Amino acid sequence: MSNARLVAMVRIALIVLGVGVVPVAVMAFRPERHVPGSGFRVAALASPNDTVSIEVREKRSVAAVAHDAFRRNRAPSTHPYDGLAVELARQVPAAPVAPKPLLVLSGIVWGRRPAALIEGVPGQDGSRLMHPGDTAGGIRLRLMTRDKVLLSGFDTTWTLTIREVGK
Repeated sequence: MSNARLVAMVRIALIVLGVGVVPVAVMAFRPERHVPGSGFRVAALASPNDTVSIEVREKRSVAAVAHDAFRRNRAPSTHPYDGLAVELARQVPAAPVAPKPLLVLSGIVWGRRPAALIEGVPGQDGSRLMHPGDTAGGIRLRLMTRDKVLLSGFDTTWTLTIREVGK
């Protein structure tokens, strides 16, 4: 395949992809020559067959450094960058943490279907009779023993014992 045909195919591919075909001077940043007013030392890569004069290469180097290649209008932004404002905009305020209820085990009823009498269940006035596996107010009764119950909910696990009147 000839070079002319390959170049034509590359141009067609770039046009299809939406990339404009613009002649660009090949540049490399090397510490060889100082470009006035830029603080950089830049040199153009020259091929052995390059007939472009040193003055033209110097002008291309100055133009490449002087213009911001990432802006369409090649001018500095009118808005200064503020990293703190960007970081504050990214931060999402955390949702307030709901207070965890104060639960009390008032008693346990044994029988064919055991149940626990629990006080302090959210959304319930007074005590609530709960069977193992029941959920009330976001709290689930997981396990019952002779004098203890295991409750879970609100990212917490409670182990409650029966409060004794004399102690």
